[in-house]
Amino acid sequence: MPNSCKLVNDLLFDEVSEARNFEISQLLQKETLMHPIIVSRITDSAISRKPVVPLSEVIDNKEVYRVRFSVVASSSTDYDKCVKIQDKTGALTPATPKKGQKLVTYLQFLVKDTGTLATNQLTRVNLIDNGVFFSGIQAAELQDKSKSTQLKEAVSTLERFNVWIEAGVKLVNGQIVIADTTALKKFD
Repeated sequence: MPNSCKLVNDLLFDEVSEARNFEISQLLQKETLMHPIIVSRITDSAISRKPVVPLSEVIDNKEVYRVRFSVVASSSTDYDKCVKIQDKTGALTPATPKKGQKLVTYLQFLVKDTGTLATNQLTRVNLIDNGVFFSGIQAAELQDKSKSTQLKEAVSTLERFNVWIEAGVKLVNGQIVIADTTALKKFD
């Protein structure tokens, strides 16, 4: 049939945009989500092609693992206090910034993955964000009320039931940290 036919136009279906529109409509609702929605993406294709593993299998310091989890709670509600200084060794200190120091947003999440979903067990996952995970929100800008509000809204979305994060994680000093190859999807 020719493309100008009305029937052909009705049959054309863009599955990706329809799925995205569905996710946006679900996230805008205040009711409990009935369908799981993954709100993040892994930007490194080598990591995104790895199999998803439970958080309990993250044991090697040298490897980045692909995991999926749901945030139950976050560590802070005072988001301007989440700004830390990260030195060259990766150590974090409270932020009283001096010229040339790197500011990051530091949050701790209590999460459940498929291995702990039916239990009361939670896993602590750290986020040290240099502006990649919460794209558009830099740590230096969190003193601004509007950016702090954006971060608060993003974290409250992450804490909703049936909202999942797919992330690359690694072990740093015995703690699970979200790698900087993970970013939230843009839903605007």
